[in-house]
Amino acid sequence: MSIQLIPQKTQLEINLAAIDAPLVLVENCVKTAIHNLNDSFSKFWNLPDDQIEEIMNSQGIEKLQSIFEAHFRYANEFNTLLENRGIDQPRAITSKPREITVDQNGVISLVPLPTPEPQPSSEEPIIGETTTEETN
Repeated sequence: MSIQLIPQKTQLEINLAAIDAPLVLVENCVKTAIHNLNDSFSKFWNLPDDQIEEIMNSQGIEKLQSIFEAHFRYANEFNTLLENRGIDQPRAITSKPREITVDQNGVISLVPLPTPEPQPSSEEPIIGETTTEETN
């Protein structure tokens, strides 16, 4: 059995580690805050459209705008805090996934998502393609 010697830290290394330890705790708190912010964002925007609209209309445009602006500010600040420490992940979501409209009566509606183009089935030839029957 061999005995391994553990190198002793210098006083400078001890001091630097003591200074950095609270910053690591703050970074972990920021990462947790990003997770919570993204989780809330996803839960809201993954609801069915009618439920999103019901929530938005129950809050009114002023409060809704305030909530969206707060999310955006928090997300940007959290991202900047981590970037300044050289940490690129996780990232807080900073984009708005859907457009909304407000009519003259103040009713808030989601702009419908574009319907995806139908994909050709594997049995139908794509326009411009020749099938084996056409070439014989």
